[in-house]
Amino acid sequence: MTLFLLFLAVASAATDAPTALQQSYASEAQGDYTAAIQVLSGVPRSGDLAYIVDLRRGWLHYLAGQNAASITAYARAIQAQPDSVEARVGLTLPQLAERQWTDVEHTCREVLAKAPGETTCTARLAWALYSQGRHMEAEAAYAVGIARWPADLDLRAGRGWARCKQGDLPGAQSDFALVLTVSPSHVTAAQGAELCR
Repeated sequence: MTLFLLFLAVASAATDAPTALQQSYASEAQGDYTAAIQVLSGVPRSGDLAYIVDLRRGWLHYLAGQNAASITAYARAIQAQPDSVEARVGLTLPQLAERQWTDVEHTCREVLAKAPGETTCTARLAWALYSQGRHMEAEAAYAVGIARWPADLDLRAGRGWARCKQGDLPGAQSDFALVLTVSPSHVTAAQGAELCR
């Protein structure tokens, strides 16, 4: 097969959206994120699939460590479906990777306005506030998450750290002790418990 015919075969397969999506998922499963992204390049960016393809691109670029491209793709998905919660939750991943704490906070607040109590963004908002040094607000955000998911050890460890940073050592130790009772190898709780002694 000549190079030109091979190019035509790949191009025609890529413009067939179902085939391209199947190939993309197969490449992702093999850990080949570049190929998973590449095969989507021939899918038209219009119609009902535009949102799904951009959402997928956002995820794949994130997996590939291409955070700027991931942010762009998620933004396009949000533009295609302005009420989307899932695209905004996805957007927080590259924002977190880039330590864009105020952007994470903004995105999480948008999600929580649309879907109050959404688990992932409750935790990510608390982490963004903590990372900005806003420990009292972080503690309050962690407490909201704990009220809804009392067994979530990461939320409890996060609240422990927020309490520790505010000088509430008994409260921090209480959170860390509970986490370590359930999961003795929980690294951040163990570090927090050691620091707050």
